[in-house]
Amino acid sequence: EDIRQDDVEAVRQVKKRFEKLRNDRAWFNDWNVCNLWTAAFFFTYTPETKASAPTSERLAGFMKNPAAAYGPMVGRANSLAMEHRFFHWPLEFPDVFEQGGFDVMLGNPPWEIIELKEQEFFATRDSKIANADNKAERTKLINQLSSKNPELFYDYVKESHYYDAARKFLKESGRNPLTAFGRINMYPIFAENYSTLINQKGRTGIIVPTGIATDDGNKDFFGNIIDKNRLVSLFDFENREKIFQDVDSRYKFCLLTLSASDIGSRKAQFGYFLTNVTHLQDKMRIFSLSKEDFLRLNPNTKTCPVFRTRVDAELTTKIYQRVPVLINEETGENPWGVSFKQGLFNMSSDSHLFRTRQQLESAGFELWGNRMKRNNEVWLPLYEAKMIWHYDHRFGTYAGVDSRTSTQTPTPSVEQYQDPNYQILPWYWVEETLVNDYMNSKFVIGFRRITNNTNERTFVNSLIAKNGFGDNTFLMFSSKNALQIVCLNSLLSSLPFDFICRQKLAGMNMNFFYVNQFPVLSPNSF
Repeated sequence: EDIRQDDVEAVRQVKKRFEKLRNDRAWFNDWNVCNLWTAAFFFTYTPETKASAPTSERLAGFMKNPAAAYGPMVGRANSLAMEHRFFHWPLEFPDVFEQGGFDVMLGNPPWEIIELKEQEFFATRDSKIANADNKAERTKLINQLSSKNPELFYDYVKESHYYDAARKFLKESGRNPLTAFGRINMYPIFAENYSTLINQKGRTGIIVPTGIATDDGNKDFFGNIIDKNRLVSLFDFENREKIFQDVDSRYKFCLLTLSASDIGSRKAQFGYFLTNVTHLQDKMRIFSLSKEDFLRLNPNTKTCPVFRTRVDAELTTKIYQRVPVLINEETGENPWGVSFKQGLFNMSSDSHLFRTRQQLESAGFELWGNRMKRNNEVWLPLYEAKMIWHYDHRFGTYAGVDSRTSTQTPTPSVEQYQDPNYQILPWYWVEETLVNDYMNSKFVIGFRRITNNTNERTFVNSLIAKNGFGDNTFLMFSSKNALQIVCLNSLLSSLPFDFICRQKLAGMNMNFFYVNQFPVLSPNSF
């Protein structure tokens, strides 16, 4: 680093010294050790390859006496290192790691799931497989390759093995304890790596999807950052002004800055729904939150709340200072005795359990109100989310609709609403015995799963009698008495509660972990 590379001879000197460093026996042995350890995750273990397989015992033997190691084992490990480009940070940057890590790390890591995308793999290799009608058909065609095109089949198996090995390494190596689970995405992996590779005075700044701070799957990583008070700033952008030309305009990403150590009494800075960098200077858009604010707003997940303006942030924080969350998993507090269930029936995989009115009537059933009866056999309506609204379990009906794919279900007229005996009609019915297996209460609070914080109302709920429910309706049960449950429903239907929901919802799914952390007055307040 001390050599100024202003002429060709100086560049040659740098190259010569670098190669000399890499030819050092101690460095080379360390490189072999690191490759042997990493290769264990990428090695293909078969009876034929057993002799050259890297094992803990053989690694320990190599570290004790490198000269006595089995040559083919070391050669195969180094071959895998070259093929998959193993990168051992302390060996590549020894001077940096002597100082405890980097001062600064900046990056825009990949935003993609670690999995073999078969359509992309075969797009230029076999268009018939790439354009197969569905996954089952594609798998069938791939299996036929073993006899029809062994060379392509070998390439596919080799590529599949690489992705399996990469996931195995990330999950089992211990490098990424906070981000390597489920369907692994690259961006949280990089975020965790960057946060551990800086020294105690260091900072890291990365461009990643905003989900790093709001998605439930990243709560372990982001919660750890909050617990250790290392978050410096998070500025969320929508790509509507095409900051990234090749990224969808609806995509949300953020500039995330982390410190290696506790930032002390300093508050982290935030901005949401920004569309260009000049918004970073807008004092109304930028706000601050302390670690204590975070733990009060999202005590269970420690994920990041979403505020459009500083005023929204201040008002929401004040509400949380006065009102507890619905369920506090940290303390075990659950004043309403609430539990949740996703709708009882999956609209796709359970469709074989559903019957239309025409199917039931052809089997001898008759319509009684909105139930189908034949002797003592009863089929209950299958409620869908679009059939409810606040204080209204009769909001949408399929009466007069000739196709379930219709985007609109009619709302009853004023005259129909004024008739207490009027009941809406579903598209499907399900057996009462199936509902009884899942639900023993006479009524429940149902709320829509799919929503948005730009809709007329974000949290849409209603009291609904015992029926079947599709998976687009989430169900909230309470251990309280009927009068108290009515009070809870009225609170969930209020405009102040909807205001909070708009601030806290980051996507389009009103998942349970959001609802658990909404502020809800206690039963004693009524």
